Amino acid sequence: MAKEKYTFTSTINGVTANWEYEVNESNQIENLKCTNPTELKGNVTIPSTLDGKTVISLGSEAFKSATEITDITMPSTVKEIGVGAFSGCTSLSKVDLGNVERIGAQSFKNCTELTSIKLPKTLNKDASGAPFAGCTNLKNIVLEEGMTVVPNYVCANTSITEMTIPSTVKEIGVGAFSGCTSLSKVDLGNVERIGAQSFKNCTELTSIKLPKTLNKDASGAPFAGCTNLKNIVLEEGMTVVPNYVCANTSIAEITIPNTVKEIGLWAFKDCSLLKKITILDNVEKIGGYNNNSDLVFQNHNDDLTIYCYKDSMADNYALKYNIKYVYLTKPSNPNQPTEEPKKDDTETPKNDAETPKVDTPTGEKDTTVATGKLPQTGVSIAIVFVIISIAIISVVFYKKYNSYKDIK
Repeated sequence: MAKEKYTFTSTINGVTANWEYEVNESNQIENLKCTNPTELKGNVTIPSTLDGKTVISLGSEAFKSATEITDITMPSTVKEIGVGAFSGCTSLSKVDLGNVERIGAQSFKNCTELTSIKLPKTLNKDASGAPFAGCTNLKNIVLEEGMTVVPNYVCANTSITEMTIPSTVKEIGVGAFSGCTSLSKVDLGNVERIGAQSFKNCTELTSIKLPKTLNKDASGAPFAGCTNLKNIVLEEGMTVVPNYVCANTSIAEITIPNTVKEIGLWAFKDCSLLKKITILDNVEKIGGYNNNSDLVFQNHNDDLTIYCYKDSMADNYALKYNIKYVYLTKPSNPNQPTEEPKKDDTETPKNDAETPKVDTPTGEKDTTVATGKLPQTGVSIAIVFVIISIAIISVVFYKKYNSYKDIK
């Protein structure tokens, strides 16, 4: 049942503003809307009270197409901004969001003069539908320290180039930065969860560090469509590589930290350029190990090679799902870390005639390669060389012996 609508008038910058609103059970004004927005000019402060009642929310299209408004100040009483509330306010260049908790879909759509905005720490509810879509000059969005959740889609389809997530944020919502095609630098702070497609199609993003605090599902490939994201660093101290977290990216470098105990489902799904991954025996669980097919590296490159210790979980996984692998040599000192394969020595074999070399901690070449997966090298090649050399020398000596025999 539709609520009864009320009307009221006030004066803003010498212009009469006509208002329409609803009243909730607590006698507070909801869905406040200006019915003559195109007559308003300059700086506009939204009233905190009208007719003795507290204003708590702006309605849909509350100031739509108010093309001569330049500044908006939100009172601390307003908790929600409705869908399309300021859409088409093409002269709007400054916004103070006060203490809002929710920003509706496309609230500031096509506010082309808006270049910078601060999102308050109180903002913690869905902002579905890209509230700043079409704000082509919005290159700076600041998230206030104290924010705990970056709401769904809140920064989607903007022109931001950098983003720092406050240390207080624990979760990044679905699609929060999707379509930010100019975003090239991100500091994820101490997030624990990254929502589905949070950074989808951020095509300028080339590198990112995933913090050790990240330990919950990142369902739906948060970096899907990041076609230039070739470097993902997992911070030392991370204990879980969450589901989907690196899925559908262009990574080729990656090493699982020795603090990781578990690799989640589809963590590297559709990483078609991934050719090398180092997984030591600290990893005790790999998602879907008992499944009929490989889920973690689903749709992987044919040359994907897992560098691991013999009889480790990673070794068993590679064997079970027919993934190429190379055994690493464990250090003699338990406290000494295994030396990772050197960049120049780790070209993944393109066929069975080529085998990557792996440096051991002592500087010797590790020649232990799984039988049936990649050809044995090192010692075996040396043995073949020695045998051939002995054979040649034997032939030479035999001929000389026969020559001496003939002379006699």
